[in-house]
Amino acid sequence: MAKRSGEAPSTAEAFVKKVPVLFFLVRQGGAYKVGRRWGIFDTLAVRVIDDVTVADGESSKTVVAFTEIPPHSPDVKAVEIPTQIALERVFFHIQGVSRLIINPRREIDGLAVQQAGIESVVPEHFSPEQTLLRAEIPEILGAFALPKRKVVDIVERGERAFRKNSLFEAVCLARRAKQQDVADNHRPWFVELMAVSFMGLPDEALSLYEQYIVRGTSEPESQLVAARFRLLLKQYNEARTILHTLTFNADLGAIASCELARSYVASGEFDRAIDLATTAIQKDPTYLESYLVRGIAQRGLSYPVGDEEGLGEALKDFEKVAQAGGFNAPEALFHAGTIFGRLGALEQAEIALRQSLFQRDRYASRDALVRVLCAAKKFAAAREELDLLCALAPSVTEELRKEVQTHLTTSEVEKGDGASALWSDEVAAALKSAREALHAWTVPIRGELLDFAILDDFINRYAPAGEFMAAGAKELLCDVGVAAVGRSIALHLGGLLVSECGASWDTEHASARVSVISRKGTRLPLETFVHERILLGASGDNFSSLESLVAEAHLAEGIVSSLAEYRSPLWHEAGIKEVEEFQRQADWAREKVAALGAELTGSLRDLEEIDRTIEAAFEPGGVVQEVAKPVLGDEVERFVVGLGLLVGDVIARNATATWCTHELPEGFSLLIVDLGRVFPVARVQRRVYLSSAADPTSTLGSFAFGVAAAIMASRIRAGVYRDRPHVLTAFKDLLPSVSSFSEEELDVVVNALFERGRVA
Repeated sequence: MAKRSGEAPSTAEAFVKKVPVLFFLVRQGGAYKVGRRWGIFDTLAVRVIDDVTVADGESSKTVVAFTEIPPHSPDVKAVEIPTQIALERVFFHIQGVSRLIINPRREIDGLAVQQAGIESVVPEHFSPEQTLLRAEIPEILGAFALPKRKVVDIVERGERAFRKNSLFEAVCLARRAKQQDVADNHRPWFVELMAVSFMGLPDEALSLYEQYIVRGTSEPESQLVAARFRLLLKQYNEARTILHTLTFNADLGAIASCELARSYVASGEFDRAIDLATTAIQKDPTYLESYLVRGIAQRGLSYPVGDEEGLGEALKDFEKVAQAGGFNAPEALFHAGTIFGRLGALEQAEIALRQSLFQRDRYASRDALVRVLCAAKKFAAAREELDLLCALAPSVTEELRKEVQTHLTTSEVEKGDGASALWSDEVAAALKSAREALHAWTVPIRGELLDFAILDDFINRYAPAGEFMAAGAKELLCDVGVAAVGRSIALHLGGLLVSECGASWDTEHASARVSVISRKGTRLPLETFVHERILLGASGDNFSSLESLVAEAHLAEGIVSSLAEYRSPLWHEAGIKEVEEFQRQADWAREKVAALGAELTGSLRDLEEIDRTIEAAFEPGGVVQEVAKPVLGDEVERFVVGLGLLVGDVIARNATATWCTHELPEGFSLLIVDLGRVFPVARVQRRVYLSSAADPTSTLGSFAFGVAAAIMASRIRAGVYRDRPHVLTAFKDLLPSVSSFSEEELDVVVNALFERGRVA
């Protein structure tokens, strides 16, 4: 048992514990306002510290306080804050304030903007000047949390504090134990190292780790600390090797399982993380970190798809952590706030985020609060918070400012009562309004034909399932709505076709939707086309991309032009090695499909066969059927991507097509003559996870028909087929299922192919 603590507190600790409150002199200006509060929770004026800004480039970011109110100029306000609260605010400041100077007797460098240049005099009777570095504050805060009576077993209490997430207290007790003659001296080292590793003090943590008395040994605590620091350095495989063994340790198994779960959260393997965090909770229900990690993993799994049941499970874990208090309660409240926002409970989201910020200031929470306030149409409050955030973090808020500005101006471009210029009959006014709206929404446009490809990629990224995503970088577009966004894009593209391709605006047509007439007289219904492009998502086969509109306009004028001229810079033509890798994955998927009973021949008929395989292997929503589990095992995601690449491989074998890469598999595309850009992986993902065979437009058979039609149109244009009977026979050979069409339907198809092939 450890001895009673007879160690005297540090000079800094003794000083601040004698000071019940600290006074801050601040000057109001710009976005900074004395008296602004974190909603209903803040009666302590902590924003006097939270919202002070330090200019970029300052090497030592400093805040000044006083033990009493000194004489000062009349344009300055003095605000008192309890000392413990003040220290917490300095430690958690968004800009990483490096030091707090109390009762300064000299000129201070690196002062916060609102404190620089204040004329004040510190009388001699004030307490001496004291400098507290950020790294010293955790131990002092821990001392505030200790009971007045002596702690009998410092190490045991420190370990208990760590498991309950009281990290400041854990650090304080661990350091006191290290100063005493403790039998198991490595235990306080372990507690301090683990606690500091969570505090955002990387230099101090690494320096402490280098001094660790049992570093590199086979001691379980040493191994766990080593794994923890490897996680901090993103060395996940090395960390996992250590942690897997430690999960069987009776004393440290819960912490090891939790850290292992954290490593899988970092790599996006949320299902595995949930299982490991649950195991950690079963091993030690008092270790709160496990609930936080499980909640984050569950949120990561459920948030993108809006799974309300999964989000509810995550909320339970976050609420448990938040109610228990401790170091990570603010993070739990932040995640809870984002979940409430995803569920549309904006009032609850605002409350949770303000509670989080009241306890700990961080950029992510401020960013989320601004977005929630905008979604709740509390624009004045959103602008106030945004102005402060931009002052505190100017280098990372440019995109957020643009998006919020768009929220504030959305009412000017929404249809509303029909008075908006976007829906004006005056084409020039509508086009001007559309382009202003696109710029305000930060939709990427350059004012050249390349915009057709750029906007196509934009839709693929942000409206993959038929509407703009309700969360993420372009969540505002979900609020604006497909009607306004689609009309704006159609007007912009129409303007390009008029200026670059000799088209003219269609003002005579009865429909109020945007359309243009090519120089040859072909009507292009742009607004309808763009609308369908968004609603069908990246996997639609509506001939297929916006780029095909450029081809239509050029071909209508008798100009033969390859779509390759309009390839988006957001895609890059796949190199030899990339195409070889696509082929390897496609071959792997082909073996799996064969094992599931499919018979592939290399023709476009294979797409229909693959579709039947998907129907047999997956239930609606993407759940693997029992019959497919032995074949797919734990490689379901790889199989879905591989199927997409297999579909692409089949297309590339039958059509003139070029593979293009993208940062995400669902963005892998094929550029096909007469069809434009198609997304085989996205198409398969949509088929597996979102659609069923009951939806004819979603099937790969429908996709195969679109590809076959494009191939036939290309061959007609090249003069390979010159009469309708020849076309009909060749089309049936290319895609045998066409034979099931009625004669009337086949006549319509053939006539359409000749029209598309521009052969009389």
